[in-house]
Amino acid sequence: MHEPIIGANVDDLRMSIKKGIPFIAQHAFRAVELPGVSEEVARGPLNESGRRHIARFVRSHGLQLGSLTADVAGTRFTDSATVQERVDKTCQILSLSRDLGTNVVTASIPSLVDPTTDEPSELALEALRRVGEQADRTGAFYAIRPAFDSPETIANVLSQVGCDSLRIALDPAVLVMTGNDPYKMLEQHAERIVLSHLRDARAGGSERVGEETAIGEGDVNLMGILAILGAAQYGGVHILRHTNSNTPREDIARGFDTIKDILPP
Repeated sequence: MHEPIIGANVDDLRMSIKKGIPFIAQHAFRAVELPGVSEEVARGPLNESGRRHIARFVRSHGLQLGSLTADVAGTRFTDSATVQERVDKTCQILSLSRDLGTNVVTASIPSLVDPTTDEPSELALEALRRVGEQADRTGAFYAIRPAFDSPETIANVLSQVGCDSLRIALDPAVLVMTGNDPYKMLEQHAERIVLSHLRDARAGGSERVGEETAIGEGDVNLMGILAILGAAQYGGVHILRHTNSNTPREDIARGFDTIKDILPP
């Protein structure tokens, strides 16, 4: 079995790309995840030369670009007032991913269910079809990170959209925080997972959402998650994340050491 590729997200470090990528490389990570909506990524490389510079900068530090995030704040696929903005910006990031040399764009997805029917939202289905068409054109995967929806709901959504470029990024922490079971998501969708986010959290339930913790201090069984992904021959990148730390650089460096200790032999 090949050694898992562990990366970090520059945004979590609260550093610029220029400073964050060397930090990630110095701490023995092998991949990086960049925020596709940031000024540096989305608006900085306005021309082909600028995009090539970012790609070269990542490679020059011995890293691979594992993915771009497309977390467009304040927008939802189920909200008629913001869905067009989300689709447009997501499609732009998918185009950017091709130019930067990664084939995975991932985004956190609130519930895709219409609350009035408990069925997949028609607005969301149409939006995902349009995003999927752009992913097809760019040769990329758009990997949603489910939070509130069950594995069965996600399967229903993906089946109705019918686009192979729509995949799943597994974030077990967000599932634990929302009272869902990451193992069920993994068991039902192992073949659809193209990205893994390694994050820890304390469990939530029906009346409250849990909270993120440092790696190894929460209720996520990361050893079990990594073992199942390995057994399923998952070959993608694992991005270690800690989004709300007061000392992000120290916590992410410690998190890397913890992950290395629990990796399956």
